[in-house]
Formats: sequence, C-alpha cells, structure tokens
Amino acid sequence: MQDFDDRWDGASIPSEHWHFHRRLLQRYGVVLGPGEYSGIVRALRKKEAIVVEARGKGLAIYRVRLNISRERVYVLAKGQQILSAFPPQRFRRRRTPEVKKGYLDIPGKPSIQVFFRVLKS
Repeated sequence: MQDFDDRWDGASIPSEHWHFHRRLLQRYGVVLGPGEYSGIVRALRKKEAIVVEARGKGLAIYRVRLNISRERVYVLAKGQQILSAFPPQRFRRRRTPEVKKGYLDIPGKPSIQVFFRVLKS
C-alpha cells in the first residue's frame, strides 16, 4: 500500500473543502487527485452536471462524473459552491409498479389509466 499519492506532491486541500472530501471518501471510497475538484466545479459552471433534486434557495443535488475514475457522484451545491457528497443509494432509480410489471412496454401509446398511475407514484 502506498502511503502518499505522488499527485499531491506540492498540492493541498483548502480547509473549506475538507467536509466534501471527507464525505466523498466515506460514501464513495474516492480520493480526488489534484484538479478533479476543479473539474466538478467546471461541470457545475458549464451546466454539464445533471440536477437530480432541486432544494430551493439555490441548493441542488447534482450528478457528476469524475474525470479520471469516470465514477458518478452526487453532490450538494449552492451555485458553484460544493457543500457535501450525498450517498449513491439515496438516488437509485425508483421503478414504479407499472414499469416493473412491463405495462409500459406495450407497443404504441400506453392507456390513460397507466399514464395517471405512473404520475401518481
């Protein structure tokens, strides 16, 4: 096991980003290399990150793909300021009973009853 990642030689993490990095390590087992945090901020700025959940007051949870590992992570951000990393289990795709049973796989348009059942769930 390597004690020190050579990518960090001469680099540092500002103290205001520590919470995010700790949560990222705890929830995803990922340690970002130098420049990867900036890549997440760049994705937010260029609107390449996907909004998963809007929370009001400028807060939103975004899905971002990391540059080097290509892993998807969920981050809470206010504008371009990253606040925390969210657990991936929280945002697994929820399937409605209609989709599980295959009702929506019928060729053509689904019936209006199926459509409203999907909207309700």
